[in-house]
Amino acid sequence: MSGPTLFMIILICFTGAVKKPDPRCVAKDCPTNTTCRVVKTCTGSSRSHFCFLEARCLDKPPESSQTFRCTFGDPILEMRLGTLQDTTCHPGSPCIDGSYCNTELADTYATCCLSDPHKPVKPGFCPAVKAHKDHFCVDMCQNDGDCRWDYKCCNRGCDKACMQPATSGKDPCDSKKCPYQTYCLRPGQNCSWPCGKVGECVSCPPVCYIGCIYGNVKDSNGCEICECNASPTETPRNRSKNRSKNLKPGAPESQFEPKQGKIYISAVL
Repeated sequence: MSGPTLFMIILICFTGAVKKPDPRCVAKDCPTNTTCRVVKTCTGSSRSHFCFLEARCLDKPPESSQTFRCTFGDPILEMRLGTLQDTTCHPGSPCIDGSYCNTELADTYATCCLSDPHKPVKPGFCPAVKAHKDHFCVDMCQNDGDCRWDYKCCNRGCDKACMQPATSGKDPCDSKKCPYQTYCLRPGQNCSWPCGKVGECVSCPPVCYIGCIYGNVKDSNGCEICECNASPTETPRNRSKNRSKNLKPGAPESQFEPKQGKIYISAVL
């Protein structure tokens, strides 16, 4: 079983959703020995050009296409380096109208997917988000139908992104205890994909292992980060007693101070 096929099975089990066919390809009705894919076609010069989407019946679709990425159809293709490949998108190259930039595997690359033409509206409302400039400013959805689970497509100022809907009432994380290096996902809080639902324990971001004598510093979610805690405050009496017991005659005082440093780098998955 190939990697993409296995990932698609895992994705379906994880989300409980099956990919919907692209309406353009349904209308195209390609022969059985071909595969329908939507292709981005541009005309004109590099400075002034017009792009549109069209369904094509391909004898040999791209083998490397990430066909499990989109909720509607497959990633939009474009001609690049003489071959049809998945489109790439980033702040300097947004997706064409009617599509959005799927960043679920942004560590590999981001690609354009067809937006849900039915434009469904999911329950709840978007959480209040403070404008900031440290995220990937490109539309990652166009409507709620582009988001998995119960997520909604929310405006973050410079772009749109799928977010947990805000809820009212008791915080589901108030009485929740999560295992080591996980944290409870609160309403309106973002997390890396694959994520989870509000009230569930989700994994902390990867962290490097370093030899911290007094433990790692923790962020607002209680996740350890690559920074060591400072030495706890000692009383003058204990400090003097410890140094007189452990310090050799004539040795510098720094001999007694414990040293901290990186041991090796790893990641918590």
